[in-house]
Amino acid sequence: YQWERDGADAWRAAVRAAFKEGASVIKIASHFTPEEAAAAVDEAHTLGLPVTCDCETLYIDRAVAAGVDMIEHPLPRTDAAVAAMAKRRTASVPTLQVYQNVLDTAGGFYGSTSRRFVMTSQSNFDMFKKLNAAGVVMGVGTDTIGRVNQMIPNPYIAELKWFVKGGYTPAQALIAATKTNAELLAMGDKLGTLEAGKLADVIVVDGRPDEVLDDLSRVVHVFKDGRQWVADGQVRLPRHPSAPLAKPSPPAETK
Repeated sequence: YQWERDGADAWRAAVRAAFKEGASVIKIASHFTPEEAAAAVDEAHTLGLPVTCDCETLYIDRAVAAGVDMIEHPLPRTDAAVAAMAKRRTASVPTLQVYQNVLDTAGGFYGSTSRRFVMTSQSNFDMFKKLNAAGVVMGVGTDTIGRVNQMIPNPYIAELKWFVKGGYTPAQALIAATKTNAELLAMGDKLGTLEAGKLADVIVVDGRPDEVLDDLSRVVHVFKDGRQWVADGQVRLPRHPSAPLAKPSPPAETK
């Protein structure tokens, strides 16, 4: 769901409504007042939901001060904002490749005045390195702008390569994309690692992605919820499991 609301009380009510609809994560986005962000975060955390924020410039400062759990996208931040994120353990999902794709195809980001003139490939990467040096926990994310969704898995693998360029090993980048991502979504008990009791969502690739990230594109098998959906690189449709009737069938008539 996506709503626009004005005022702290309205933001708090929107979080509560999203929770009632089954939301497991709350995402806020600029522009907002400090009071609106604080109300949304307080309500979400009271309900046990993590909060992420798609924001830039001074709105990052407001979001971090309000206590959001993570900031989305590699948008310009001050050194003070980076220090505040590190101090408050605010995570980052940088999505470097998403914006690189926009820069490569459109020449610049023209979606808002606050991002239009300051976003470059180098400034985004410099910010990534500052966040990493400050010890800010980072997860691996994407987006759908610039037809990125039509290019999967290329943008995803490219994002992992940005992490490696910024100081991660391939194995550390994979951990950020799996274990760390699950933890950032408060789902570390269900996802992110191969352990007994967790959801059985697994891909098997032909290669060593912990050494060569491009091997991630060589998917051989896919298991979701314990059922195989891709076998030997081909999509397969598992047999339909019939749900039982609410009550047993009536007995056969007797003469």
